[in-house]
Amino acid sequence: SMNGDNMLNYEARIEDPKTFSRPWTIRMPLYRRLEPNVQLLEFKCVEFSEELLYGLNRKEFVQRARRSSVAGEAEYAFAHALLRDVAYGQIPRAGRGERHRRAAAWIESLGRPEDHAEMLAHHYLRALEYARAAGREDPALAERARLAMRRAGGRTLALASYAAAARYFSAALEIWPESDPDRVWLLVHAGRASHAAD
Repeated sequence: SMNGDNMLNYEARIEDPKTFSRPWTIRMPLYRRLEPNVQLLEFKCVEFSEELLYGLNRKEFVQRARRSSVAGEAEYAFAHALLRDVAYGQIPRAGRGERHRRAAAWIESLGRPEDHAEMLAHHYLRALEYARAAGREDPALAERARLAMRRAGGRTLALASYAAAARYFSAALEIWPESDPDRVWLLVHAGRASHAAD
């Protein structure tokens, strides 16, 4: 829970009878660093991003992935999910959708969208959710999101990840126009994935 602008009280209850003899709780305050030069980098176009990321890496805020999910690109991840969540929370809600849209556009620019189908689906769906939450209808974004969901469903279905495929197809159906003839095939694929997942 937030305890002021620069402090977060983190609490977690651990209940794992296979590992611990009784449940236990961890509590700790987390403070935002107030250094004047701290920056959160989001896009490759930031000048000197490698040097700045190295600084964040040295401070153990982020860590470089051993293997990038995008060939030929360095990939960094937050060292802890809580750091990621706090950093994400600092981005104004109005800007999050645009960042998801830009991330999806960058991923598409890499080519071979089938290799990145799940990432594209995630970013386009989040961009659409934020646009709708702001009261903006964007038909082009809705089309990109539903097509990305269908591709991700098809990819995960082909990989026999039936539960994931069912989720992607269901998400696509929620935003697919009722009158579109392709909706029938989407229903068939969603049914196949749901049946196989059970």
